[in-house]
Amino acid sequence: MFGEADPGVVTNLRRIQERYSGLAYQSAFFSEDVFFQPVLEPDPGDTAVEFLYAVHPTTASCAGAALRPDGTVLVGWEDQEVAAFPSLDHLLNCDALLAWRAGLPRAVLPTADSSTVISEPRFTRIDAASGYTSEWFFDREVLIHVCSTWNAIWAGGESVVRTWALDGRDPLG
Repeated sequence: MFGEADPGVVTNLRRIQERYSGLAYQSAFFSEDVFFQPVLEPDPGDTAVEFLYAVHPTTASCAGAALRPDGTVLVGWEDQEVAAFPSLDHLLNCDALLAWRAGLPRAVLPTADSSTVISEPRFTRIDAASGYTSEWFFDREVLIHVCSTWNAIWAGGESVVRTWALDGRDPLG
C-alpha cells in the first residue's frame, strides 16, 4: 500500500519487538499497568518513522510511549508528546527506581528546586535511569527524582522534585 519498506527500519523494529514485546508490569511512571507492543503503522503522508504502542496502558488512558528509530522514547498524552528518554532501557530503569523507592521514607532538602539539584556537585546523576525530562540523583543520604515530563506535555510548569531518605541503602545496587 505504501511501497517498499526500508529494510533498516524493519530490522530495527524486529530487534525492538524481540527485546520488549510482551513485557507487562505496573508502571509507577505511568501510574498504571502497561504492556510493550511496538508496531509500525504509518499513515499516508507520514514523513517521520515512529514505532507506536511501544508502551501502552492496559486501561483506556491516553498516556503511553512511542519510539523513534534511534531509540528515543516519546512519552505522550493524546496528541501531545515529548522526547523523554534516550531508550526503553532508560525508561525501564526509571520505573524500577520508582518502584524501589516506594519503601523509602520521604526526605526534605533545604532547597528542592531542579536547578539546585542538578548543579550541586554532591549529587551523582544516575544516567542509566535518567532521560531528557526525568532525571535521578543521589548522594549517601538522599535519592532525588526531578521530572518535567508531564508538565512538558501539559503546556509547561516547573519540574516536580521528589526526595527520599536512603538510610544507608544504595540505589545502584
